[in-house]
Amino acid sequence: MDYGNVISNSFEYTKEALVGKWMQWVILAVMALVQTFTVSLIPLLSGYVVRVLAGNTPAPPRSTGGASSSSTDGR
Repeated sequence: MDYGNVISNSFEYTKEALVGKWMQWVILAVMALVQTFTVSLIPLLSGYVVRVLAGNTPAPPRSTGGASSSSTDGR
């Protein structure tokens, strides 16, 4: 087994993946940012959505903070 050739091919493969396909890395970074912002919004909205879907009447007021109002006002 020619170890020099194996190592050379592995460096070539890595270089092609990192430098040759840079647009895929940009797309990956953008999609990771979108996912990060989406995941950070879910906890802010989920408490309100659960209370609305539970059928609370009248609709609960929207809280401006990150915590749901049920944990702050004792309901």
